[in-house]
Amino acid sequence: MRRSKEDNLLIQYKISRLLREGYKWDQAAAITMRMFRDGELRGSTPYSKPKKRKKRAERRRDRYRR
Repeated sequence: MRRSKEDNLLIQYKISRLLREGYKWDQAAAITMRMFRDGELRGSTPYSKPKKRKKRAERRRDRYRR
């Protein structure tokens, strides 16, 4: 079964979390793949970049638009 892009993001996110907790890369990858196989990875959400701030003119236009 092929993994979707969302699944790959969840796997990448979980591996990076485990690396920060002090696991070695091989061990973190093994833990993450077991969690994915058993369906335990679904509750996690990967980090998403915050939206860029609008330019001043756009903020003013949106503020006074009615």
